[in-house]
Amino acid sequence: MRRKSVKFQLVLMMLSGIFIIPLARGQSANYVFSGAEATNFGTISLNTPVGKTWLTARTATPGYFSAYYPNAQYINYNDFNNVDGYVKKYGNEPFVFPVGTGADLRLLSIGAPAATSDAFATAWIWGHPGSTPDPTNSNAMHDTAAVAGVIKKVMPIGQWDWQAISGTGANLPVSVSMPNLSSFAPKGHLRLVGWDPTVSKWVALGTAAPNDNKEDTLISGTMRAGIDAISIGSIAAGLPDLTPTTKITNGTFTITALTQRDLVVDISEILGNITDASTMPIKIRVSKSNNFDYTFDASITSVMAPMATAVQNNLFTVETNTSSAIILKLNPGVDINALSKLSFSIRLKVKSTAAPATLNVNVGVFEGAGAETVFPNNYVIRVLNII
Repeated sequence: MRRKSVKFQLVLMMLSGIFIIPLARGQSANYVFSGAEATNFGTISLNTPVGKTWLTARTATPGYFSAYYPNAQYINYNDFNNVDGYVKKYGNEPFVFPVGTGADLRLLSIGAPAATSDAFATAWIWGHPGSTPDPTNSNAMHDTAAVAGVIKKVMPIGQWDWQAISGTGANLPVSVSMPNLSSFAPKGHLRLVGWDPTVSKWVALGTAAPNDNKEDTLISGTMRAGIDAISIGSIAAGLPDLTPTTKITNGTFTITALTQRDLVVDISEILGNITDASTMPIKIRVSKSNNFDYTFDASITSVMAPMATAVQNNLFTVETNTSSAIILKLNPGVDINALSKLSFSIRLKVKSTAAPATLNVNVGVFEGAGAETVFPNNYVIRVLNII
């Protein structure tokens, strides 16, 4: 009877597409071979039994661990308990695909599909998309430099193979857990992207940036019909470089006339990459002298310096104003576009108590502002004379 029971279990496993594979040190693996499915109708814990791994064939016709409508799910997934291969979802409930490498979890989650007949599948593919084949799409390579629209580059770390098996997936909310992308792009530049085979390019799957660029941060977007791979891209090819310049009608002030003039400060991005103020606020320090009164007016839009000059004072806020310096901060949500500038003005009025002198006004952009990393050009000096 015991031998018959074991044989019966083995038949069931073969019919469901699962083989139990022995591994080193007494571990074993649940393996789904090519063209087969191991279908789940309830809840399966990926950490039970302890030490077991979950694998599927990564072929043109892969094996799948499948979750069937309604309410089937996988739980207790982490970096050590995840499916090294493909997971499929049938039905119209939100679902979490616990995919990865077996030693590194790379979740992909979707909102509720449109119909109970919809079916979608995914696997995390570790490796450069430009040189690592996508097995379910004729082993295609997805060039990370082939980008469209706002996307300028795509991470070289990996991709999620995306299969719309039944249903297009159009407008389906989707999110993934990121690798550590701190050396790839600042958080405000990151976007979820998808490979569109009709144009052979990566396209944006939304406009939302994640809360961080570190390991396991979630990034979200909206699926488009026809996408067959998912990754993470950047809206800038690299990091920005900010530098200040100044303008003034005349740098000579007369005590007897109580001269007042507007000092214009331009903050320019000169490297060709948009800033990311969400990663590091953009702040500018303007030094002060007790020979002048300093006034910043957020409502001013144009000053003479020496010709009529547009300024964006409304985009800046005074953060600190002391006897030695005034610090202005670009307002939240405002960035400086690639090869563009934003300007503000400060009115300087010589005091009646001033003494004749030659003074330096030091203007500096805080290091790291907007995620920039080039600092030697962050300072400029404007020489003023009092007579």
